[in-house]
Amino acid sequence: MPRTSVRKQLIDWYFDQLTGELNRTTGEQFLKHIPRTLESYVKLHDKYTKRLENTTDTDENDENNPPPPPSSISSSSSSSSSSSSSSSSCRSIIRTILANEKFLDLIKSERYIAPRLPVPRTQDFYLNVVPNLDNDRFRQNFRVNPDAFEFILRKISTNPVFGERQGSAELQLKIALRRFGGLDDVSQIAQKFGIGEGTVVLYTQRVAGALMELWSEYVRWPTAEEQAAMKARLRAKDFAVWEDCVGFIDGTMFPFATRPAFGKEDARNYYNMRKHAYGQHATVVCDDKNRIIHFTSLFPGSVSDQRAFRVTDLYQKPEEFFRNQYQYLLGDKGYALNERLIIPFKQPRSGKPPKEQRRFNWKLSSLRVKAEHTIGILKLRFRSLQRLPVRLVSQEKLSEALRWIGACVVLHNMLVDFRDEWEPTTEMLEEVLKEERERDEEYFGAIDGPVQVDDPGLLVRMSKDERRGHTRRLALMQRVIDEDEAFDEEIAMLVGSNAGKNARKRKRK
Repeated sequence: MPRTSVRKQLIDWYFDQLTGELNRTTGEQFLKHIPRTLESYVKLHDKYTKRLENTTDTDENDENNPPPPPSSISSSSSSSSSSSSSSSSCRSIIRTILANEKFLDLIKSERYIAPRLPVPRTQDFYLNVVPNLDNDRFRQNFRVNPDAFEFILRKISTNPVFGERQGSAELQLKIALRRFGGLDDVSQIAQKFGIGEGTVVLYTQRVAGALMELWSEYVRWPTAEEQAAMKARLRAKDFAVWEDCVGFIDGTMFPFATRPAFGKEDARNYYNMRKHAYGQHATVVCDDKNRIIHFTSLFPGSVSDQRAFRVTDLYQKPEEFFRNQYQYLLGDKGYALNERLIIPFKQPRSGKPPKEQRRFNWKLSSLRVKAEHTIGILKLRFRSLQRLPVRLVSQEKLSEALRWIGACVVLHNMLVDFRDEWEPTTEMLEEVLKEERERDEEYFGAIDGPVQVDDPGLLVRMSKDERRGHTRRLALMQRVIDEDEAFDEEIAMLVGSNAGKNARKRKRK
């Protein structure tokens, strides 16, 4: 029998003995530990070893070679080999393997216990189908229209991460967009584009890294001119009461497809009870055009919106973001009231809130819901964000997951600027309303939730920042009341006329 074939069978025999003995004696955990131990020894001995293909025939009888098992290579005595394996010592097998450098070299060269089968693949989809896609089908496949794709490609193709001896930047971007879009898993993309599965992962990482280098250009706080433009748009849409609002804030979670491979206690930090999933929390601030102007993701999914917001620069250093004392954000009941963050009035325990407060809440929510629309658009366009295909086994994998999320955020803003809009669907709006109701239930009576407005000791227990926020909220509510009264007077003057009918329609809208 050829020497290499004998050695291959010898390796198979030792692995069979090792696996069988460990499985019978120490259980699954020790079985998982042993391959890592062997691999570490392989690395230590690597520089001292040579592959058996380069050794001489005299090595066959080297006393340092592991002794061949009795009759294990001969098919005529398989039963005796089986009985011998059951009685062999696990420790002696490990000791024999680790004591022999040539055998360690063989383990390294044949380290896959399961056979490695080639994945069937073809480039027909990439070469023949993709070039003939119309605009709508191209958008379905790559989540952007062809012009927007060319725009993104121009922005990242000059990045040095795309070298000469690799696939084109165009190919790598298309593969990354399919993965971000959550349309296929790695093996399906490898088959469609005619490349290896490892190459698919590598291309995605390159594109994500190139997009993250554009972060400061596309994910930034609005300039004075952009804030003035937003103020004008709010006035034009009958939201003049909120003209000093510069953004809408909300928290969200990006679920992982699998449970983090940490210890039970560490993995529990990523579990969100309301979502019933493991994930990463993020704080999102957007403008009225669904553009994300501030984004942070510092905590696992179990953390509340308010706690995550407290550690952001936006909360701790507001003077670096707000240009004057009048500017503020609009948020939901998951946040605490303060001078820079206005939230709805909470429902009193005694019953319904007053009519004025209900009207204020309705007006505020009809504008603040933009934050949930923005998050919904982001997750619908890049559906991988609904189940991140990254398993947390180390800090490096967490960094990879954050780069994945960040790359999708950059793409979202690039497409907003390019006017490649992704309109919210009816299903998304229903999900938004469902989440809003869940938030109301979750934060009712919460310690960090909004304070009770019908409490006589309200102002006494408020912090200085809360009192300022409460004062600002009351002033905004008064403006809402004044606006409604003026509108009602206009309706009364125009009753019976066509102008009155149009005004009533506008009010219903």
